[in-house]
Amino acid sequence: NGHRYYLDGINNFILADGSLFTTIPDPNEKALMKATIYCDDDSHAGIRSWYQNFVQACHDYGYYAHPLWCFLPDHGGDRGFSIGDDPDDDLPKRMEIPVAKMNHTIFRLLSKKEMFSKASRLPSIIRSCDGDGYRALKAILFKSHPAFHDQPATLITTYPKQRDATMLEYWKLFLDFQQLRAYIADIAATLDEDTELDVFLRNAK
Repeated sequence: NGHRYYLDGINNFILADGSLFTTIPDPNEKALMKATIYCDDDSHAGIRSWYQNFVQACHDYGYYAHPLWCFLPDHGGDRGFSIGDDPDDDLPKRMEIPVAKMNHTIFRLLSKKEMFSKASRLPSIIRSCDGDGYRALKAILFKSHPAFHDQPATLITTYPKQRDATMLEYWKLFLDFQQLRAYIADIAATLDEDTELDVFLRNAK
């Protein structure tokens, strides 16, 4: 339809990354505020992983959050996504009021004291966003997302190595690298492919 989303029926939006967001009359704020989506890893890969879990929880309870790999350079202003009737808009104009209503809940969720570790730099970033939940989400991602990086190709020059990480942590790092490479260089590869698996095993301890 020329937009960065596809409307499937009345309430189902297929977003630019292929994920589904369904609008519901009464988003479940109470359940969302109880969701266990805490961030205990402030690394760039950790923030990206947490953000994807955060988006999924929001969508599960009827709140919009912009999917990680839908962000684009120089697009969407402070919140990182656009609403309107132009071809490059991420959501249709009719979502402007619902999203505005969701904004405060998103900020409250991010402001929960247990959302981030005590040593995290992220709560101060959130507080600087003056109650704007979507602005806060973009601010959290700003140093960790290739869309906001001056030279994103430098983020995928070498495969990760296990070093002191557990096997699970290393596996997550490797998947994060593959996602980065797919976004930056349009190279889609998974551990199901022999060449990728060979690199994964070679870089393990």
